[in-house]
Amino acid sequence: MPTVTFPAASPQAPTPTPIVHIVQSGDTFSGIALRYGVSVEALQKANPQLNPQALPVGAQVLVPQAGQALGLLATPTPHPARLRGPWCFATAEGSVCTLAVVNPSQAPLVGVRVVLEVLDPTWPQGEVWRTVTQPWLMFVPPEDELPLAVALPRALSPRAAVRAALVAALPAGSTPLPVVRIDEVRLSVVRQGPWLLTRARLWMEKQPMVAQLQRVGVLVAAYDAQKRVVALRYTEGKAAAWFAAAQEVPLYPLVPANQVTDLRAWAEGYR
Repeated sequence: MPTVTFPAASPQAPTPTPIVHIVQSGDTFSGIALRYGVSVEALQKANPQLNPQALPVGAQVLVPQAGQALGLLATPTPHPARLRGPWCFATAEGSVCTLAVVNPSQAPLVGVRVVLEVLDPTWPQGEVWRTVTQPWLMFVPPEDELPLAVALPRALSPRAAVRAALVAALPAGSTPLPVVRIDEVRLSVVRQGPWLLTRARLWMEKQPMVAQLQRVGVLVAAYDAQKRVVALRYTEGKAAAWFAAAQEVPLYPLVPANQVTDLRAWAEGYR
């Protein structure tokens, strides 16, 4: 069978499509910039109509790609992080690829951006399909990892080649952010069949901080014996409910449920 290889990245790569961020309560330009791995100056330049000191909830913030040109798998931004994966699975709608951003440092990372490329000779014109993605949560915890998933537009053939590169990741500095890392997610399995039903309850050592949170984002992942990410579910809800009682989080594994060997969860709170 012929080997499928990627063509060299073009030095004249097209400008990536900007991202639109919808302003939430407590958002700031500095926080949005850190989340997407761009500078505050670039954010202000792309949104001259917005007042950085008074961002209205619901406003659309145009987020340019980091540097306005990632170079498509060009030399990544220096950082201590690395990737595990990708792993790709067939679904009823096409394919899903999962991977994990690994942070070996002792400080959390923010502004993570990942480029995923697919080359499949059975796809139209055999072109390289690319996308830029990021984790659902802002922080990659220290000495930990954070998984993410990408849905592909069609099914992969056995001849497909898939690769990913970490193109941006920044150490979380002293800049105040409207996001709080949750200390612990207590996870349990309620039911196991073709799919998994889990329950997650949040806990923080500094209890007074809980009262300051309005909403939380919770990410639950399942792993198989090969340490592949085989299921991923992100959900948001009112902070008070998640700290008061365990909330149900269903998982739909990309492999048979009896192949799941580990479950993990991460969470963030939003003021």
